[in-house]
Amino acid sequence: ACAGQIPSIMHKHEIEVERPFIDGRLGSSYAVISTVIKVYEKHRIHKSRNLLVLVGIGFLGKTVMENLETSGYRVQGIDIAATKSGIHIGDIALEILSEADVVVVLTPRGQDFVPYLKHLKPGTIIIDDTHPQLRHRSEKNPVYKVALEWPGFEFQPRLPGFKKQWIPGCMVEAIVKSRADHSCSSSDYGDFSKSARRAEIGVIVDQLKNT
Repeated sequence: ACAGQIPSIMHKHEIEVERPFIDGRLGSSYAVISTVIKVYEKHRIHKSRNLLVLVGIGFLGKTVMENLETSGYRVQGIDIAATKSGIHIGDIALEILSEADVVVVLTPRGQDFVPYLKHLKPGTIIIDDTHPQLRHRSEKNPVYKVALEWPGFEFQPRLPGFKKQWIPGCMVEAIVKSRADHSCSSSDYGDFSKSARRAEIGVIVDQLKNT
């Protein structure tokens, strides 16, 4: 599985990812969407009334946004301009960000989003899918890390910023696609998510701790 920012860089430069390698987009989308679902359940958030904002709608964000919209979530995407020093979010997008009840951060690095934390209203929940992760902590905005687990599976040594039993999305896709009972097409998220659930890869609510 191509990990981190490698898949988006390859996609940007139109470099094909060929078997036996995978770009991990389906697995990463499954990880983000599964975490969103569990956070909404835990906090009893109404998916069609409360606003979810995706910060970064590129390689991964578009797939996540499309599937959340199809599932009835009220979701808005914010495009970002990435530079070597960070990211830029326009004024109109900042207004959208200030209205968010839940924010999914898909920026290249967690620190890229730190300057924009001040625009969040108190109580807005942050779901972090950045690598390196968002290290800022705030009592007014709970932070959840996007990660899944598979019973009996753990990394030795553990990945930076992860518990040893947490699995990144790209690895989730590698696991699912290597299983004999997986038969979905390479681009069908619906079939992929069914295969991941059959494999019992998922988020346990008790492990969604404020970090």
